[in-house]
Amino acid sequence: MRKAEQQPAEASGVAVPEELFGHRFRDRRWLVQALTHRSYVFDRPVADEQDNERLEFLGDAVVQLAVSWLLFQRFGRSREGELTRLRAQLVRQDTLAQVAREADLGRWLRMGRAARSEGLHGQERLLASALEAVMGAIFVDGGWAAAWQAVRQALEGRLERLSSPGEANPKGALQEFLAREGLPAPHYRLALVEGEPHRRRFVVEVVVGGAVAGTGSGSSRKRAEQEAARMALARLAAEEGQAGSGAGAGAGAGVTPAR
Repeated sequence: MRKAEQQPAEASGVAVPEELFGHRFRDRRWLVQALTHRSYVFDRPVADEQDNERLEFLGDAVVQLAVSWLLFQRFGRSREGELTRLRAQLVRQDTLAQVAREADLGRWLRMGRAARSEGLHGQERLLASALEAVMGAIFVDGGWAAAWQAVRQALEGRLERLSSPGEANPKGALQEFLAREGLPAPHYRLALVEGEPHRRRFVVEVVVGGAVAGTGSGSSRKRAEQEAARMALARLAAEEGQAGSGAGAGAGAGVTPAR
């Protein structure tokens, strides 16, 4: 992520960046507004001066949508609940505030004299709000494509470090799901081994409460267990969502009786 280019704009005689998050503003008044805290407007009442709260409102929705699209693309096998949890990790206040610090937004914020002297320009909530306002300003100035790229640039490093439990650790995700629903812990059993020694194929069943909840295959027992857990998790989660049935009922009704 590039830091703001330190080139001053002319608005109200207060320096603001020329560019933020890869977007060069055609109308820098939007950026100036995004970096204007209400304390600044209170100290300098001018008829056409506006603070960043409206842009923050818009930017919140822009960030939510852009992050949702990023996760939808990256974790193609994750379900809604898991994607929601991952999105929450990226858009929570402390994460956005840290991104704002890395971009040095606190330095550029236009604030009232008292607010700045009290150190509010480094406050987590204020920084996160300013970041959302900037994303809203980018959307207004450059449209969705510019806003999408800005959010992606701002959060791509954290996205790379983000892992979906269901993707990276399906056995752990299944264990957590069963515990949450009050179901027995899973048991993995080897159902079949076939093929030449150098080209083995393992088939594993995962048993929950005496019934087969999922079957998986792979070139090793570990991979077969992971695939079995992934299949079981997808199946049980789907049954949980059926009208009129809880997770426990779905598991008991939908799984295959163990042999």
